[in-house]
Amino acid sequence: MSLIYLLTYLPVLERGIKPKITKRHFFSMAQECLSKTDFHEIYFLLLKEKIDYFIKIKMETLFNKKKVNKKNFLNILIEKEKMHFTNISNVMFPKWIYKDDSPHKIVRLWYHEIDQKSNSYFLKKWSKFSLMLEEVIVGFLSKKNKLSRERFFFQMGSSFNDTACIMKKNYTSDNLGLNGRALRLFFYINSIFILSGQDLEKKINNIRLSEIEKLIPLETFTLDCLIAYYLQLNIYDRECSFSMKKGEKILKDILDVDLGML
Repeated sequence: MSLIYLLTYLPVLERGIKPKITKRHFFSMAQECLSKTDFHEIYFLLLKEKIDYFIKIKMETLFNKKKVNKKNFLNILIEKEKMHFTNISNVMFPKWIYKDDSPHKIVRLWYHEIDQKSNSYFLKKWSKFSLMLEEVIVGFLSKKNKLSRERFFFQMGSSFNDTACIMKKNYTSDNLGLNGRALRLFFYINSIFILSGQDLEKKINNIRLSEIEKLIPLETFTLDCLIAYYLQLNIYDRECSFSMKKGEKILKDILDVDLGML
């Protein structure tokens, strides 16, 4: 089997309709159909899945005043029936994920892995944009919630990204010293935060989907097209699983961090 077979087999995605393929099935098929070199690129997407889930469990565990280490996290994966994370790849997590870092610093380390090891132009561009978007949101929320400079610095952690460096340097200014595209995102986010719940998430997803469309190559059967497919699948699947009960936690889900716990 091959990349072309996989892209041909995958069901068409449509926003607002529950995808006919799960993310677990997507990764399993990718492992079966792709060469080791190509699957190495897809693994960065799986790694982000792992990191997002790890952060979620870490926040819950810290809330219960427990430590997160390899042993107890493995037990949580078994209990939550998430063992496909390990079944798909022998490497469960990089060593750095267990460090006592803020959630966004962990995400930046993921970006650093892609920047150093990925051969995909699309993936590198997308991960950089995705990180910038999340950091602008964090910066906006920090200003809105009047976090001290010290708490904001902890929130951002060390950085591989220009946006975070600018915001840390100009935290006292109204617009965090941002310019260009980051500043436009800042003003746009400011305008949509009057919304809440699913409406807010969809507006932010509009930004993500627009960027995917800009970056996706014209060629039909490429690895970058497969990466774009997964990113759209992830967004559509999340939107379809949204419920009003989860609405009050939407900011935590978007940011992968609870500002109140810092």
